[in-house]
Amino acid sequence: MKERVTVLIIAKPGQVRDGLRALLHAIPEVDVVDRPCDGMLNADLLAEYNPALILVDCRLVDTRALDALRRLKTQNPEVCFLILVEDVEQRQLAQDTGFEHVLIKGSSAEKLAKTARELLTQKSKVRRLE
Repeated sequence: MKERVTVLIIAKPGQVRDGLRALLHAIPEVDVVDRPCDGMLNADLLAEYNPALILVDCRLVDTRALDALRRLKTQNPEVCFLILVEDVEQRQLAQDTGFEHVLIKGSSAEKLAKTARELLTQKSKVRRLE
């Protein structure tokens, strides 16, 4: 991954979002923007930021958020999503909804950074082939 890419973090304000931002800022080619997980998940976010990756830390028991994420994913298949969930049940719910890249909170920072970097590298290769 040589070109600069944007990662959009959708999470509640606080330590988790701050930690995710700091972790992603450690990847030199990444520009990070963040938004609260407040139900305002729509295509305007993608048009405004054109992210290669959307990192989501939301409680998936909120069906509005899950429905909005599913719509974004369906309308923008070129965007990668990495979903952080609370437990195995939420992971299964996210996977059943069509999200392939799901991590349970508490995973190591190394694993999260490695997964994000791999997704961005894959995205960069696909863009070069287009």
